Amino acid sequence: MSLQKTYDGNKLIATYMGAVLMDDNYFKASRESCVISHLIDNTMLGQARFKTDWNWLIPVLKKISQKDDIAKNGVAFTMSKYEYDIDEIWAIVVKHLELHGVSTVATTVGK
Repeated sequence: MSLQKTYDGNKLIATYMGAVLMDDNYFKASRESCVISHLIDNTMLGQARFKTDWNWLIPVLKKISQKDDIAKNGVAFTMSKYEYDIDEIWAIVVKHLELHGVSTVATTVGK
């Protein structure tokens, strides 16, 4: 997978979680609107770790499971395997968000 696709997927996930990407490519997140503000606030886009760190991805899965039927898009099936593959689950989360109309349009703002 290309680095740009990883950036796009991480931006989509961060937006879904309530963070905003600033013009300088750093995320801004308030404690009120972003469940993972302690992880993502002041993190550069290229340093977001949704694809490599379960501590970043699990809160996303929890939010999806509270709001959406994740079984339809394969997240529940993939997680029921004996070994969890974070890359595979990350890709399914991104696909799920895209299918449900989550967008990163107008989420980049100036300082």
